[in-house]
Amino acid sequence: MKLLYFVNSLTNSGGIERILVDKANYLATLPERSYEIHIAYYGKEGEVPFYRLHPDIRLHPIDVTDRSASFRRRIMTVPVLYRHMRRIIKDVEPDVIVNESMQLVSYILPFTFRDIPRIYVIHFSYEGLKIMDREMFRSPLKRHFMMWLRKSFLKRYDKFIVLTEHDRKMWNAPTVEVIPNFTNIKRVEHSGLSHKRAICVGRLEHQKDMPMLVRAWRLVAERYPDWVLDIWGRGSEYEKVKALVGSLHLEQCVFLRGTTQTVDEEYRKASLFVLASRYEGFALVTLEAMNMGLPCVSFDIPGCNNIIRDGFNGFIAKERTERAFADAILHYIQLDEDEKVRLQKNALDTCGEYGKDVVMRKWTDLFEAVSMHS
Repeated sequence: MKLLYFVNSLTNSGGIERILVDKANYLATLPERSYEIHIAYYGKEGEVPFYRLHPDIRLHPIDVTDRSASFRRRIMTVPVLYRHMRRIIKDVEPDVIVNESMQLVSYILPFTFRDIPRIYVIHFSYEGLKIMDREMFRSPLKRHFMMWLRKSFLKRYDKFIVLTEHDRKMWNAPTVEVIPNFTNIKRVEHSGLSHKRAICVGRLEHQKDMPMLVRAWRLVAERYPDWVLDIWGRGSEYEKVKALVGSLHLEQCVFLRGTTQTVDEEYRKASLFVLASRYEGFALVTLEAMNMGLPCVSFDIPGCNNIIRDGFNGFIAKERTERAFADAILHYIQLDEDEKVRLQKNALDTCGEYGKDVVMRKWTDLFEAVSMHS
């Protein structure tokens, strides 16, 4: 079976790219099925993907300019993009097309290539999309129109996939199914919880709200100056976050580490994972952290609160304030060793609910089902 994925990028180090590569690599190495995997993405020939791909996976870069321009200017690139898509689809002749939330492609596929089953994967929560709309559009009418537009084109896909049961209920559509993410990090040795170190892994972008995390850590540092915070990731807010660390005089306890190919080793050096995102679809990094034995702290948002259970495998800050987030971190730091080990055991058990083989069986069953009805 030939599968053609569309994704924004392969050179970014984000969660969408990571889970796509993990899924594609899994399918490319399945012994009992014959999958031919193709990935189309915005980029140029010769670019090196951030995550390592199986050598049999075939790449199709789409070199479309002005992708960072305004939405109106990007719309002008649609005819060029469509020609690229038509060329790739003609060359590949896929049995199934999977759109991993690729910009503009999302609006083209519902009305084209109808003889091929098309699947859309939503990597943001329903509430997250509404938050993005509020931040982008002042007019309630425009926000309402955007949600109506999404629901209209999603109905035209053969299936659209959400990451949590909560989102399935929110979309309330006959073609929606839940397939969660999984972690591909191999747990050779988990954290010993002996380091006075917290870790955050995420893009330094508005969604992740790293400034909130840094300001909350200032309150933690006042009580426990020997604890440090490592932030792993890059993004457009790097200089902003770096300046905030300096202005709050946290240079000795908050460190911006950049990116790494061996994040599992960094998890093992920490005793707590923290994430201050405004919204998530499925916070894969929390699952990765738990797989390495780290209890987690986040705000009470979909995509996090489906994985983190308050007092069971981490703590949830109920209010979106620096004080509430700092208090959740302090709550963990002040636990005795037995309680921290209990949270760690529960975190490790939680990962079993998102096993790779279980999740990928859902995908292979879906591919078989939609191809049979094409």
